[in-house]
Amino acid sequence: MENNKPMILHLFQELPYILDTENPRDLSLAYGDLLDRIDRSEIGSEICIALSPVLTVLFTAFQEPPTEELRQAVAQGLPHPKRKQDITIASGDYHFVQLPMTPTKEEVEQILLPLSEMQACDGASTIYIRMIKENLLEVIVQVLWAV
Repeated sequence: MENNKPMILHLFQELPYILDTENPRDLSLAYGDLLDRIDRSEIGSEICIALSPVLTVLFTAFQEPPTEELRQAVAQGLPHPKRKQDITIASGDYHFVQLPMTPTKEEVEQILLPLSEMQACDGASTIYIRMIKENLLEVIVQVLWAV
């Protein structure tokens, strides 16, 4: 994991999510459940896990695949149409790491520890794990925290 050096990502628009009603507080349990769920989801679906600086789950949330209207807005650099949301990742600057492979629930905490240590040096803020169903076989895992 030491090879995953964070980049700076600027979110021009917030990322909307719908809160899950049940949240295991244990990272490996929550991650494992949500990894199984996104594997069964439609392509383009997204899941977010919000973590405290000590990797305790604060909440989990999801977003349905993008509509054609949203795809067109993204392609043209236009403001995104409103989507159903309970919570958002706010627009702004974030440290960003896209993991080279999708970790298993047994690996996730060990992989996140070096990143959480970097985040702790920047000050306490929420760590977000985004899981995106890229295609039938691939789930992209990204880690973000505020600059």
